[in-house]
Amino acid sequence: MSERDDPSRPEQEIIPPGQPTQWQDGRAAKNQPRGFVWTSAGPGVRSAQFQFHRPGPLGLFIIFLALAAAAGLALLLFVGLAVILVPVLGALILIGIVAGIVRRL
Repeated sequence: MSERDDPSRPEQEIIPPGQPTQWQDGRAAKNQPRGFVWTSAGPGVRSAQFQFHRPGPLGLFIIFLALAAAAGLALLLFVGLAVILVPVLGALILIGIVAGIVRRL
């Protein structure tokens, strides 16, 4: 039995271009924004509408600059942590060696 003969599958519907469908977008115009912000100002007060677009060249530059700054700060934090931990670990190892020597005397 092929997929076309399977009675449990509904028959595919071919909708000609330009015809309204049951899944049509509910907005009045296609250029209206999709995002809304809820406000508790009360009835009759219109909510703010936001339009989201792809970032332009300046926006991409700022985003990558912020990422580079965050990576630089993370690197400085890592290097600073290493600079502090290496002497501390060295001191602890030295204290352990001295304590072991003193204990044997």
